[in-house]
Amino acid sequence: MNLGHDPEPIFSVRYFTLDYEHSRITIHATDTRNPTRPSEDTRETEKGFIKWYRQEPLESPTSRFWRRHIGNELAHKFLLLDPSNRREFTLTDFPLGYYLYTHHVGSGSTHDDIRHDGYIFGGGHKFRSTKEALYHFAWLMIGMPQGRCKCVYDTPSSDTHRHQGRLNKELKKKWSEFLNNRARRRFLDFQKREGHQLPYEPPLATINVFNEDCFLINDPLSSTTAQTSSMQPSITPQLAGPSRARAAHPHSSITSTQYPISSRFAAVSRTDSPHG
Repeated sequence: MNLGHDPEPIFSVRYFTLDYEHSRITIHATDTRNPTRPSEDTRETEKGFIKWYRQEPLESPTSRFWRRHIGNELAHKFLLLDPSNRREFTLTDFPLGYYLYTHHVGSGSTHDDIRHDGYIFGGGHKFRSTKEALYHFAWLMIGMPQGRCKCVYDTPSSDTHRHQGRLNKELKKKWSEFLNNRARRRFLDFQKREGHQLPYEPPLATINVFNEDCFLINDPLSSTTAQTSSMQPSITPQLAGPSRARAAHPHSSITSTQYPISSRFAAVSRTDSPHG
């Protein structure tokens, strides 16, 4: 039974680059204006423990873990690259002005024998897990539209602020619903083809479509989250590296630069606050 499959989506936005061949995502946009980093000086606690921060090198095991986990979630669940192909994606680096540090606690300045925890510093926030950073990075990737960042630091305190567990459960539920709906649609299409003895014709690849329902606060100006709304970013996002994505579609010679950038990504004047 051939239920068919969706072609890999195409992206033509300037805020990130998808290198499908090497399974890498590079985020060009950033909301960090004055980067802040923790002090790497050691200090002693009242209980006699030693605490210190150390920045993680790009290719350290900790950095690779964070970049791979965030990259995979963004690729499969936000960009909707088909997870059935089992391809693993990673971030080439953290966005400009974002730094990964490990906080060590130990009985001596060279012994983190009590605990060590990773944190990403950037955008005026301290992200305590890959899950916390995930939503903020998705927001960066579509140009930081005003009022739509879903991370725990940019949402109202009466909503999901400081409740990452609630966001995690919501993502799990919505992602399950998405997969079920997609499977149902494919089956209904198969039944229709079989009933009319029609050959299978794969659908056209989507262009600049993101899973906004799972990762962003709903756009009040859009009837559906899958459609391009007229809402503009709150600031002109700062870009690092190429100003346009050049990710080739994996199944053809067409590159995403042949398609126009969506109107939602048009630059507008800067405001006082970069956050959603």
